[in-house]
Amino acid sequence: MNTLSNNDFVLRLEENARDSLVHAVEHFLAEERPTDLKYTVLHVFHAAELYLKARLAEAGKELIYQKNKVEVDGHTVNFKELKKRLRKVGVDLSAQDEIDLNFLQKVRNSIEHHEFAGNREEIEEYVGRSIYFLETFLQQQLNINLKEKLDEVDEEIYPTLSKAQLFYIRRMVESGISLYPKYKEIDHQFFSCEMCRDSMEYEETIVFPDPTTTDNTVHCFCCQRRYFVGFCVNCPKVTLSLIEPSKVGIQDIDEDLDENEDGRLCDRCIEEIAERDY
Repeated sequence: MNTLSNNDFVLRLEENARDSLVHAVEHFLAEERPTDLKYTVLHVFHAAELYLKARLAEAGKELIYQKNKVEVDGHTVNFKELKKRLRKVGVDLSAQDEIDLNFLQKVRNSIEHHEFAGNREEIEEYVGRSIYFLETFLQQQLNINLKEKLDEVDEEIYPTLSKAQLFYIRRMVESGISLYPKYKEIDHQFFSCEMCRDSMEYEETIVFPDPTTTDNTVHCFCCQRRYFVGFCVNCPKVTLSLIEPSKVGIQDIDEDLDENEDGRLCDRCIEEIAERDY
């Protein structure tokens, strides 16, 4: 690895991180042995750690080593030092990022050094919290679209991680914990996806506001289809409009929003008006 160019070195770390996520999902879905959930956690944390090291290595591959020197058998920095060095090269880890990363490490350590005692729901929440952090970090710091990278290996991997992320978001909302640290009073609503209604996994898989998007859209955590967000012209209820697959760019979205600026009625108001007119 020490003979690789800096760019290839970073890519190798990213590929290893992706492989760890794939292995994590394989263990999570299998759950054939008592150790499967344990290895789910270990692989997920390993992936997060490798992605952080990949970002640090962008500033110089020697930085991930304790002695700041690339060595075949050299020891890499521990997690605490890794975060410290990331800050030194300009990576801004928010207070919430620190909380999430410290939690992930604490759970990993407890599993690694003690007998595993977690259940499936706890592990799914752990995976979801990890992906909640990673999706944003990878996009902002490494310009990586996690879904695209995982789909290159197996298109069944990302949906599992996405559903785990939704599970974590639900837990946060149900516990009254804000997904936006600066805004404590945001209420989240959950909606069903019209594309997933006939599937056996049908449930409310859309959350508004969507903490993973920055435009005026939300998405289904199951099938990944996106929706425009609007408000009923007759009441304060949120309305969703499915975005056509061809409408993938911000310009396309803005144009459609302009076309629909007059608003629409929600299902309840449509029914009430129909009953009244009848």
